[in-house]
Amino acid sequence: MMNESNGMKTHTSVTVTTDPGPAPQSLEIRLNIGYFKTPAGIVKLAQLALGVICMACAAPALGIGGRKVNFGLGHNHWFLFVVVTSFIVTLIWTFFYLLQV
Repeated sequence: MMNESNGMKTHTSVTVTTDPGPAPQSLEIRLNIGYFKTPAGIVKLAQLALGVICMACAAPALGIGGRKVNFGLGHNHWFLFVVVTSFIVTLIWTFFYLLQV
């Protein structure tokens, strides 16, 4: 070990100072309820309501003749696909406008 006799120190002190910088931005979520009072917001809510009604009416996805006949089964699946896809897109846009993202 080196000691003071050789002219070398046995330990070193280091002081580090940091700049705190600007204060971090606060994260807040603002709900835009006023949007749903506009005509566009009312249409968006009507789209959601009609989507739920359409999905409820076509949900069993059976053909016209019940389980024995397959007539209309493909049409019903296509209708459900379009309704569910449109409902999901409308729901995403509704949250987009509600949360002001």
